[in-house]
Amino acid sequence: MSRRKADAPKGPVGPEEAASAIEKSAVELDIHRVCDELNSEGLKPSYKLIRERRGSGSWSTINKYLGTWIPQEVDPSLELPDDLGRLLTSVGKEFWSTAMRIALKEKIDAGEAWAEREAELLLAIQHGEGDLDRAQSRAEGAESQVASLRAQLVHQQVENNRLSLLVSEMTGELKALRAQIETSLSGSQDPSSRIARLYPKEQSA
Repeated sequence: MSRRKADAPKGPVGPEEAASAIEKSAVELDIHRVCDELNSEGLKPSYKLIRERRGSGSWSTINKYLGTWIPQEVDPSLELPDDLGRLLTSVGKEFWSTAMRIALKEKIDAGEAWAEREAELLLAIQHGEGDLDRAQSRAEGAESQVASLRAQLVHQQVENNRLSLLVSEMTGELKALRAQIETSLSGSQDPSSRIARLYPKEQSA
């Protein structure tokens, strides 16, 4: 079997990263398996041969993991019987198939979780937009009330000014009338004359 080059240890990862790592690891190990098979058959692993043997894989992926494969010298004395070799190959394929299904399921679960989270975020955005619309409506209503109150205040101020002017005019007229009365009363020393001026009809009667 080939030996995979050790990767540097990493910190904790989330479900999506773990699923992606499992999927990549399974693909890498499967490519290494094919490389071992080709090498045991005396063939040099290449993109073309690996692609034909696996039936899938992009140029970049196959060449990437081909670069991490370390060929092992096969000791003829350690070769396994054909039946056992086929059995191990079958078990290995089943293992990779199971690993791929698990990785795919985890990836699907992670995608469904993100879709649910995205739906919740969209709903929250809709609620926020609704709250904003209501707040704007209330603000517009308040602005309309303020404008109405300002108009009433201006009208009241105009009315107050008119009444103040009217009171001032009436006060002036009262002062003038009082002055006329005082002048009329002081113009005659005879009380009867004053009475006659003030009440001419009663005197004539």
